[in-house]
Amino acid sequence: MHFIQAGRIAGSDWLNFIFPPLCIVCDMPADHPGDWVCKGCMDQLEMIETPVRSGLKSAGDLDEVRAAFVYNDAVRAIVHHLKYSRATRLAVPLAKYMSVLLRDLPEWMNMDCLAPVPLHPVKRRERGYNQSEAIAKALSAETGIAFEPDMLFRKKYTVSQTQMESAAERQKNMREAFSLNPKKEIPGKRIILTDDVVTTGSTANACAQILKQAGASVVYLLTIAHPVLDDG
Repeated sequence: MHFIQAGRIAGSDWLNFIFPPLCIVCDMPADHPGDWVCKGCMDQLEMIETPVRSGLKSAGDLDEVRAAFVYNDAVRAIVHHLKYSRATRLAVPLAKYMSVLLRDLPEWMNMDCLAPVPLHPVKRRERGYNQSEAIAKALSAETGIAFEPDMLFRKKYTVSQTQMESAAERQKNMREAFSLNPKKEIPGKRIILTDDVVTTGSTANACAQILKQAGASVVYLLTIAHPVLDDG
């Protein structure tokens, strides 16, 4: 038994030696087995240490919005793999970085739960998972904040927000897109919504509206990334 296990480890090391793991951003060999991004690409990640304000034209029901990284080319590649390549394992290292933002923020660490922005059932079946749920689950493990995967449902299959330029279009697209899980106790709850990228904030804000109407006292949004826009 021990011999077989040792052989497996040796075989894995040998494969890593012959076929070193590749960085998901640049496709060059990673620095160490198990690394998902090489050091050169990691150095391109720009953390955002202050609340996000730029470009949030549709976020009136969100009490605060934070993102871990500037949405640059390196982060775009990481998010793409998380969303479309079944690379849910990326949620774990991403959550470690995202939790760094929260540890110095007592009001965030004292929130009641983490709730992912939901996918429509059709889209979830096509993809096989919800990347926002993977983020929330990994963040819960890092921070100890309760994980609530089914607080909201997406009842309307919407066109991708990335295809819409104006905030008005995005708001209209999100109108009546979400519903509340009637089994959940919402009054007085302090909730952190999780998502991959925030631009105008319209999707998360539609969720926040429903939660606030149901009695939530505070709704924050935490995402992997946000494009830093010129307010001028």
